[in-house]
Amino acid sequence: MRLTSRGIDEYTLAAYLAGRLAPSRRREVADFLARNEDARDVLYAASQLLETEGDGQDTRPPTLTAVSLPPKRKPLLTGSRKLSVLLWTTVGLVCLTAFVTTILVAFRVGVDAGAANLAGPRTDPSSLVTVTGGFEGLSWQAAADAEAYQVVVWDDAQDAVVGQVESEVAFVSYESLQGFLGENPRRVWIDAYDDSGRLLQRTRTVTLQR
Repeated sequence: MRLTSRGIDEYTLAAYLAGRLAPSRRREVADFLARNEDARDVLYAASQLLETEGDGQDTRPPTLTAVSLPPKRKPLLTGSRKLSVLLWTTVGLVCLTAFVTTILVAFRVGVDAGAANLAGPRTDPSSLVTVTGGFEGLSWQAAADAEAYQVVVWDDAQDAVVGQVESEVAFVSYESLQGFLGENPRRVWIDAYDDSGRLLQRTRTVTLQR
């Protein structure tokens, strides 16, 4: 074959393509390729040889591209944890509401009790206040173990006690009450106390005016 006779074969062309020939040898191969009709086939064979040699070489693993990872974030609350937080929040609100309601109810009861003590809510139905003939004064049924009585005059307009008259018997005269009565009706009741000052009984109220 003409290639072999000139000392140019596939290996020589492979060395030519790889740039491993001396300058004089490269010029010789280049001149040969310019005039030889089979140059294309030879070059193809040489390129195949290079590919074959390349397959036998050690290949380096591909370079890994550095990828920047996003910063770690604090994990979000899981469904069960969210439910637990919601449950405890609800329990806390219910307890707070119950506490506030209890305070308000207790305060209201205290206010009502205070007003009741003044307005005479606890009455003995049998202890009726009676007005003597000609309105000489007020008389009532004597309470057992009572050492003193106190006649209380209450004005609804002022929402306050406007007069008090003490008596050791179950009667007070009109003159002793006249200074506490006005043009508008006022309520009057009688409290009975023992010798230690403890309230024993409170009568019903009657309405009087001057």
